[in-house]
Amino acid sequence: MNAYFDTSSWVKKYIQEQGTAKLIGILKKCRIIATSRIAYAEVYAAFSRRLREGTVTRKEFGRLARGFEKDWRAMTIVELSEDVVSRIPGLVLKLPLRGFDAIHLSSALWLRSRLPAVDTFVASDQDLLRSAGESGFRCLDPESA
Repeated sequence: MNAYFDTSSWVKKYIQEQGTAKLIGILKKCRIIATSRIAYAEVYAAFSRRLREGTVTRKEFGRLARGFEKDWRAMTIVELSEDVVSRIPGLVLKLPLRGFDAIHLSSALWLRSRLPAVDTFVASDQDLLRSAGESGFRCLDPESA
């Protein structure tokens, strides 16, 4: 399997929550694991929010960050290029997407245009998954049974 992962799915790899076990299973089946450059900021923001809320300690934050940094180096990263950005107006007119979701879907579409084998979109956001499905992706939700 070759898949694009949005941030909602990535956080599950590091923070034990509904869908973590299924996400790990999906990742183990993937040859290509891709995401957008913006996921870097989004994942760190999610980790930091949990630190501020007290649901992770400083030590746990460091462990999460080290794990994410190691994985990040192995991922296929889609840059926020003009080619990716130029697709966004058409996507948001056609599909009910929020800003970062539009970037993720546009990034996945751009990547699929270059690597047709990337045909799966992984996310926990149902609106984003519907939009990815309408765009021709096979969709996987780590939170679904």
